[in-house]
Amino acid sequence: MSYPAHVILRYEIERALIDGEIEVDDIPSLWDEKMQHWLGLSTTGNYRDGCMQDIHWTDGGFGYFPSYTLGAMYAAQLMAAARRALPTLDRDIEEGDFSALFDWLRQNIWQHGSRFTTSQLIQQATGEDLNSRYFREHLTTRYL
Repeated sequence: MSYPAHVILRYEIERALIDGEIEVDDIPSLWDEKMQHWLGLSTTGNYRDGCMQDIHWTDGGFGYFPSYTLGAMYAAQLMAAARRALPTLDRDIEEGDFSALFDWLRQNIWQHGSRFTTSQLIQQATGEDLNSRYFREHLTTRYL
């Protein structure tokens, strides 16, 4: 559950930096403040586990982190669609058999390459536009 909060934290700091609301020197203390607020953790004096724990900022990769959450949202929705299409999917996976899932992914996702936009692909594969409900259900089922 902490990873989505981590992404929100990074996004808020990136946005403030890009909007000129903060300076680079403000990042460590703002990071610690937000970590304490969102997760109850302090990273004071620990850049390695704090604001510098990921490589994206050091290589200029700003605006990148929300793509992780989007990927998780798409994955949750695709898994829900695969489960609807494949009633024994969870049991198959528990038994180490991913063949039905891979067949479904090949048919609904992989074979299309870049033929469709992401929105078109998710609509075609799942029957609806990206819907945060599936990600919320995944988080609730897995962690709560």
